[in-house]
Order: sequence, then C-alpha cells, then structure tokens
Amino acid sequence: GKYYGYERTMFNEIYTEYCKLFEKWDLPKDSYRNMLIGRRMSFLSAELRSLQAFSCPMTIDEKLDYAFNICYDDVIKECVVVGNRQEELESRILSAVRELLVKEDLPKDSRMYFVYELLDSLLRYEKDEEDYVKIEIAINHPLNPAHIGKTFYEKLIK
Repeated sequence: GKYYGYERTMFNEIYTEYCKLFEKWDLPKDSYRNMLIGRRMSFLSAELRSLQAFSCPMTIDEKLDYAFNICYDDVIKECVVVGNRQEELESRILSAVRELLVKEDLPKDSRMYFVYELLDSLLRYEKDEEDYVKIEIAINHPLNPAHIGKTFYEKLIK
C-alpha cells in the first residue's frame, strides 16, 4: 500500500542483472528468459498498483502518463517483444488504469482523457461506430507509444 518512486528502476535492474548473470554462467537463454520476463511483467503490475497508494504524490494525469509512457521503457519493450507479450502488457496496463479511474476523476480537458475514452469504449457491451472511432484514436494517440488497446481492438473487429 505504499508508493516508492524507485520501483521501476529497481525491477529493471533486477531483470537486467539476472540476465547478465545467467549469460555469464553460459546458460541457454531459453532456459531462463521466459521466467525472467514473466517476473518482470508481474512486477510491472505491482509497480502500477502502487500508483493507487495514498503516499503517491502524482496527479491522475501523471499516473496515467506513467502507465502509458514512462513504464514502457526499453526493458519492458524487450520483454514484450522477446516474450511475445503484447496482450499481457495491454491487459496489465488497462487493468491498472481502470482501477485508478474508478478511484480518481479525470477531467475532460486532461491530455490523458483518451485513456478514459479507450476504456469506456472497450468495456461497453454494445458498441457503436463512435466507440470504434474512439478506440482507434486512443490506440494511435501520441501519448500511447505501445498502442495499448490494439490487441483487443483487433479481436473486436474480427
């Protein structure tokens, strides 16, 4: 229930140092890589959940920016690509921001308002054309470099 601003750096360092150690031991990458990626992705959820802590000094905009941009760093990108975990990344981020938006209001003039519209449209049971447009706009928004929502959108339109 506490917020520590150094979690992302710490979890990335743990992942990176284990990769280096296992490589130094000359272990085959396929024997450990998936496990390490799984742990880093799990830690991503913990990192995002900590944004809900009372001690987190960030505004709702800063929290959403963290979830969509800052935490999507080189280590997470590597985990997503190497581990083929795009859908997992999207699920973890969307789940965390949904919990944030249940507890905190996001003003309509927020630069991160596209996140609210993405979730609102994705979770709507009966979607209309406007919902699909909102999802596409959110997926391609400049503040969404990982294109969060794309995997689920592609499943919807199939």
